[in-house]
Order: sequence, then C-alpha cells, then structure tokens
Amino acid sequence: MRSMVAEWNATAVSTVMRSEREPLRTARAMATVHIAMFEAMNFIAGRYASRVLVRPAAPLGMSGSAVAAATAHYVLVEMYPGRKAALDQALERSFAAIPDDREKSNARIWGRQLGAIVLAAMEVSDSHAASGDCSAVSHAEVVPARPVPALQ
Repeated sequence: MRSMVAEWNATAVSTVMRSEREPLRTARAMATVHIAMFEAMNFIAGRYASRVLVRPAAPLGMSGSAVAAATAHYVLVEMYPGRKAALDQALERSFAAIPDDREKSNARIWGRQLGAIVLAAMEVSDSHAASGDCSAVSHAEVVPARPVPALQ
C-alpha cells in the first residue's frame, strides 16, 4: 500500500500534467505542492526548521500524512479549480482508511490553513523575484495575522 504522501505526489503529477503546458509553470506548481506537503508533515513532526511557517504547537494525535494530503488537496484546488471534483474524490479515497471523522475534519482544517500560508509565501516569493529582489523572505511577510482554527 502506498503512503498518502506518495498518492498525493501521483495526484499532483496527474493534475499538473493535464493542466500545464509550460515547463516553468509545471515545475513551479509541483514545487508548491511539495513544499506544502513538507510543511504539513513537518508541522506535525517538528523535525526541521520551517522556512514558511511560524510553528505553533501541533495538535495531538494528528496524522502527518492526513494533514499533508489535505494540504496538497487545498493547494491543488486553489491552483486548478477546474479539477476540484477529481481532487475531492482523491482526498476521500485517501481518507477512507481513517476511521475517525474528527481526525479527517481536523486534517481538512489544518490543510486549508497550512495550504493558504504556503500559497501566500509563494506569492510573496514571486513578487520579490519579479522585482529583482531575490533576498530571503521573512516570516513576518508570509504568515497571515489571524487566529489558528479551532479544532473540534
């Protein structure tokens, strides 16, 4: 059985290859999805320093793979809204092995939150690159000032 992260890598490849024709846009889309999955897994495990997130305490009992899948789903739907139905089905298949509805719900909540932060970081990065400023982007520029979603 493949891991959820491997499944979402395959889903991302399929979605991006069907939607993009330009190699640079294809590479950028895949990088965005993989950054999002890394940040989601690292949010739960906390093993590495994040370049994007200011790390709050991770919720107890959360599956890093489930949060990574939900984050990849959010990012792909935001980038390719025309593929939403197929991506929703893929997320439901990924979550089929999770018996706890609360864990699924919480993974979706955190996936939306983390995905939005990664997309915002990529937009800031793009604006710096477009202006010729290739210096590092600070966390203060990236992390939106809003409350963390309440877990049920």
